[in-house]
This record gives sequence, structure tokens and C-alpha cells, in this order.
Amino acid sequence: MARSGQSCSTRAIEQQKLRIEVWTVLAAGILLWTCVVEPVVSQEPVDFVSIDCGGNGGKDPITQIDWVSDSGFLDSESQLVEEGVAIRANVSLDSARAASRDNAEQLKTAMVFVPGAMSKSKYCYNLTVSHNDRNSTDYLVRAMFPSSNLTAVGVDAVDVPLNVYGTRFYFTVDSTFVSTIDLDPRESTTVELVVSSLDESLYICLVPLEDRSSMPAISSLELRPLNGTLYSKRSSAQSNTGSTTKLQSSYLMTIARLNFGGDESSPAVRYPLDPYDRLWYAARIPAELKAEVAARRKLSKEQELVAMDADNDTPANVLNTAWEGVNMSSEISFSFDIKGALALRPVPTFFYTMMFLDVGPPPVDETETRLVDVLLEHTGPESYSRTQWISAAQVVHSLPHRWYNYKQLFYDESATFRVSANRNGTLPPMVNAAELYGEFDAVTQRTAHVDGK
Repeated sequence: MARSGQSCSTRAIEQQKLRIEVWTVLAAGILLWTCVVEPVVSQEPVDFVSIDCGGNGGKDPITQIDWVSDSGFLDSESQLVEEGVAIRANVSLDSARAASRDNAEQLKTAMVFVPGAMSKSKYCYNLTVSHNDRNSTDYLVRAMFPSSNLTAVGVDAVDVPLNVYGTRFYFTVDSTFVSTIDLDPRESTTVELVVSSLDESLYICLVPLEDRSSMPAISSLELRPLNGTLYSKRSSAQSNTGSTTKLQSSYLMTIARLNFGGDESSPAVRYPLDPYDRLWYAARIPAELKAEVAARRKLSKEQELVAMDADNDTPANVLNTAWEGVNMSSEISFSFDIKGALALRPVPTFFYTMMFLDVGPPPVDETETRLVDVLLEHTGPESYSRTQWISAAQVVHSLPHRWYNYKQLFYDESATFRVSANRNGTLPPMVNAAELYGEFDAVTQRTAHVDGK
């Protein structure tokens, strides 16, 4: 076993240019921290918060999650509505993407904050979270922003276009800047984070440009507890009292979460199949590699029961599919656009993880083994590097395993993972899932309370 390393509508991925591709080998590599393989812990979901911003809430027809309106969450909502600053708007989307069906009902409306004499420096949603003096709690925060094709819900059913305002603004969590949002004319935008609680309140804020001339807008806001997952292990330290305390030293920003072998025409795998309601998108096999890689290798009923009962936090519907090489010489590869990720938000380091479970036919005898090697390549305009990340890792039917790495440095424009069969095995390579996150420091000092000026 290796040693431990230190540690989306698809529009979010497309806008960040995080295209997942499978391409031919370029020699490349990079210095890695050490890494670890281990099963992870499952947990029942509790305390979901799902805000239908600008809408009336209700039960989602796909996930059966109960959504609520902004009331009770948006700071000073009554005052903002009375002053004509916060208004409800209808949204027009022009998307043929399967992932546009995620939160489709909530993306029909938005809460919009128009500029003017009464506009504020920021507009914040106040979410109650778990926290005490010794421990913080990890949460997934997912914000979905509408297209810029917005019309204010008017009196006597007359809607008023809002295209006279700029739609570029800032997105922050507590005192930490996350990203600049620029609404797309056709598609929605998703930003997803893993954060830790500072105290019993978590402020999710939309901040107009410095001259307050822009119009922030948001369609949905979701909060999902994540304790018990691998993400919760990313930072801990000693407090000044000498007791062990988990520190909020960093955030994780979702860049990609991939379901290899999933149905490319379907929406993401999420709740209730994923108890943490993460969005798992099916990775697309490029046409030029379909002769090398087979997808959607389903488990038999007997194997499926083993996978679903295993001690892990990856949903069974994700583990039950995989990309598999067609023969021993086949290579499975997928890449991340690091340059595109850094354009969304500068991040100093990355966290990535891969899941392995054999979903092929049961072995005929003990001589049949599936061993995989994984190379990581870096490609830049004038350079490339290459390193062996995993060597001769056994992929078995009975137990899913995760390999992960924190505090990874990526210096070049793209990073490509290449999964191949180890020469000491007898079966082709296989991989089930992968995740990539950007890591950046959180500002632990609170700024002034949400202003009303």
C-alpha cells in the first residue's frame, strides 16, 4: 500500500474549458507527493439545505429533494424587495446538454439584484451550519447561476427585460473570494466547493463590481454535509490550547467529477443514488479511441451486491461502470485543462482521486489478476514531464479502492492520466471514477457583518 500524500451543470466544466479527452501518448511527468489507497466511509445524508432562489420551492420531480424559497436565508430580504433591489426573474436557457436537466426546475427562475441608488455592496445568504470550539464540519456548497437572458416578473404578468445591466460579479464564501461570475447568454453556470464551518453561520455572498454597476443573479443554492468522506481529512492541526482541532485552512473547488462508463445521454448521477448529492457526469470516450476502450461494463447481480455493501463513499451506480481496455496493450487516458481551471480561479495546488473496482466477469481461477499502472503527464507549450503515480495496483471485485493525492503542483497547461495494464497481470486496465479539485486558502478572519449600505 502506498503512503498517504499531503494533502457541475456541465456548463461549469465547459466554461472553465475543462474538457475531458482521451488522446495519444506524449512523454510527460511531474514530481508528486506520495499517495495512498484506501476504502472510504459511507454515511446517510442529513440537514440538506436547498434554496430555489427567486422561486417558490417545492419537491424536485427527479431527486425528490424538498426546495424552499429565499425567505429566511437572504439577509434583509424584505427590505431589499421593498426597495426594488432584489427582484424575481424568469430565466431563458438555450441548452441541449443532458446536464442542463440538473436542477432544471430551479434554473427557470432567479433572484436578481439590480444596481441603483439603493444597491448594496454585497448580497448574502446566511446558512446555519454545525460548529463547536473543537471541531468544524465539512460541507459541499453548490451555487447555480442563470443565463443572462433574464426578465423581471412584472405586474399584470408583464415581464421586463433586464439586458440593460452588466452581469459580471464576484462570488464569495464568508470572507474568501471564490470566483468572478460572468453570466452566459445561453447556459447556466455552476460553482461547487468543499468548505469547512468557521462558526454556526456560513455566508454565501454575491458582490457587484466595485462601482456597483453590475447585476448579480443566482438560481439555486445547495448545502450538503460531507463529514465522513475523504474530503474531511484534508487538514488538521494543534490549536493554541493544545487540543486537536480541525482547521479551516483550505477550500476545495470542484473542477471535474467523472463517471467512467456512465450513460453520456443521461443527467448526472446524484441523490438519492449519491447520499451526499454530488454530481457525477459520464466521461465521453473520443471517437478515435473507441477501438481501444470499452465502456459501461455492468456488474453481475452477485458482484453488484458486494459493491453496494462495500465501505465507501462513491455511489454504487458510479462504481458499477468503468472504462476497460480491450486488450493488455490498451491504454486508458483522460486529461484535465489546468490552464482553464486557473482561468476560473488561481489555485496553488490540486487534489485528485481515482476509484478502482473490477466490474468484469469473475476470475476463472487465481491466476487471473488485474494490475494497473498509472502515469501522470504534464504538457506545456514548450515542455512536458512524466512520472509513475501508481505501479502494479491490484483491482479486485470484492472491494473498491481509492488512490488520492493532496497538495499536487501542476505547472503546465494540461495534465493527462494514463492507465495501463501492468506486465505482471493478466487482464486489461480498468478505472471507474476520478475527481479533480483546486485547493486554495480560506480567509479565517471574518469581515464586517453584511452591510445595509
